[in-house]
Amino acid sequence: MKFKDKSKTAIAKILSDLIQSDGIVNQGEIDYLNMVCNELDISLANLQKSENIALSEAVSILKKCGNIEKSALMQIIQQIVMSDNSLSPDEALLVTALLLALNIETEETQNLKADIISVPGLNFETRNAILYIEPYFDKETNSSILNDYEKIINVLSQQKMDFFYLPVVQESIINKKNIFRNMLQYIKPALTDTDIDTIEKGMEKMSTETLSKELFINYLNNNGLILKKPSFFLKISSSAHIMSNDYLIIEINTSPLETIKKFFYLKDNVTKIIPKTGSFKEAYKLSKLTMPHYDEKKDELQYTGFHKVIIDTILKYHGGNAISRIHVSKNGKITLPDMNNIEIKIPALCKAIYILYLLHDDGIALNELNDHSDELLHIYGRISSYGDKDKLCKAVKSTVDVVGVTLNSNMSRIKRAITLTLGDEAGLYQIQGDRNTKKRINLDRKMVVFEDRTWFEKH
Repeated sequence: MKFKDKSKTAIAKILSDLIQSDGIVNQGEIDYLNMVCNELDISLANLQKSENIALSEAVSILKKCGNIEKSALMQIIQQIVMSDNSLSPDEALLVTALLLALNIETEETQNLKADIISVPGLNFETRNAILYIEPYFDKETNSSILNDYEKIINVLSQQKMDFFYLPVVQESIINKKNIFRNMLQYIKPALTDTDIDTIEKGMEKMSTETLSKELFINYLNNNGLILKKPSFFLKISSSAHIMSNDYLIIEINTSPLETIKKFFYLKDNVTKIIPKTGSFKEAYKLSKLTMPHYDEKKDELQYTGFHKVIIDTILKYHGGNAISRIHVSKNGKITLPDMNNIEIKIPALCKAIYILYLLHDDGIALNELNDHSDELLHIYGRISSYGDKDKLCKAVKSTVDVVGVTLNSNMSRIKRAITLTLGDEAGLYQIQGDRNTKKRINLDRKMVVFEDRTWFEKH
């Protein structure tokens, strides 16, 4: 039972998410985490790296492990969530998602296939709801859902969850026009009466097949979801996740009702499933990962987002070695998530220059900026409010001209803004370098998170 270094980092990520999934951290969980780290040789460096990877990435790494390693993972996961002798619904959901996404084969998981994706900035809230999504209109699956709709609702209501099935939602909106219209006036006050009329008429004309494609598949595909067959889609992460939300996709391989029943049976019994063991030697290794029994209840602390605000604030003003990740949103907003999401506010052209340097880890000399003018123009056009391309081109051309004053002026603005924002901690985040050499941002690129992968597309 040997884990590679990447796998150890992935295990650290999973254990961290599990410990925080119910919002309560107790000493028993911490003691067991220390024991697992010792047995599997998970280092402090692994724990630190785990803060900068998504849950889906951790799962993708661990999927490649062998059966004995997966059995160990299953045992560790079961043990850590039961360290406080209770299992919250959030913990059970996350454990079930991990069990399926890691492809851990048991009798209870037969005919269940699922995967975890991490989506940054998904704008609709799906917690406590299961959504039906499909890459194409599947007549048989839709007919099955309609036939068993009430039964599916009953199964989910026992789990205190709702079912979001587009044809039913669309019908409800059409049948309750007045409520829908009043709702729109409050949640979208910028809409005119003409806009609302258009929405109402369009709702009746729009087929559910077209709506499904537009509302779910196209939207989610843009956020990294690739769907091969009709599936259920649900949120599994808590609001504590900053950079992204984690979702589970469950493929419908039998009937929709049976898939739902089987999934929630697994969730309700997830800690009772016994992982497979191989030889006596392997069984002995697994036994060393069993959590010790405690007669006394361990101290616990409810961890909330407010604790993070306190920690980040203290580190911002008193942490001489405080380092935060940089997060670049899809529209170019630059924030420091580990410092209470403080924003680095600079003009759009300065921001474009800074993002260009974030994308080039090896640095760019000022006299080489002209070679990157197309890329800078693309970034500037993406984040600027200017609609005039000629103005954008003129601004970029002036910037990459090292003889003029525009470049030095913009570099000074960037330096001043970062210094004002971060004070003594500004150094790692500055564009630095000696005269006539490459300038770069020295922050480890593992600490730089781009919300949208299209930032890396070449132009």
